[in-house]
Amino acid sequence: ARAGKVSLEALAPKGVAMLAELRVWLHETFGSCANLWGAEEAFKDRRNLSWTALADVLRSHECPVIQGLGGEQRLWFLLHALDFHGGGLILQSDLAWLDRWTPEDWLFSRFDF
Repeated sequence: ARAGKVSLEALAPKGVAMLAELRVWLHETFGSCANLWGAEEAFKDRRNLSWTALADVLRSHECPVIQGLGGEQRLWFLLHALDFHGGGLILQSDLAWLDRWTPEDWLFSRFDF
C-alpha cells in the first residue's frame, strides 16, 4: 500500500479473496470475466445482467465460490460487490474490471468463510 491509500485487500480481505476466487473460476470457465456475456442462458438484455440472471448462471455452471455452507451469503456479497451502480444490474464493465485486476498472491490462501 502506498502512503495515504488503503488497498481493497487491506480493507476487506475475505471479500476480496472471494472476488479473486470468482475471477479465477470465470477465467477457467469462460476464458475471462467479461466473457460471461457469452453465457447465452443469462441474457434477455445484452447490455446488462440482473442479479437473478447472474445468480442463475453461477449456479447452473456450479461456481465453487457459491457452493456449500454459506454459499448464498457469498452469492449475496458477490452480487453487491459486482454491482458498481447499485441498481440490481451487472454491466459488462462491472465484470471487465476483474480482468484488469491482478489479485495479490496471498488472496488465494483458503479462508474459512
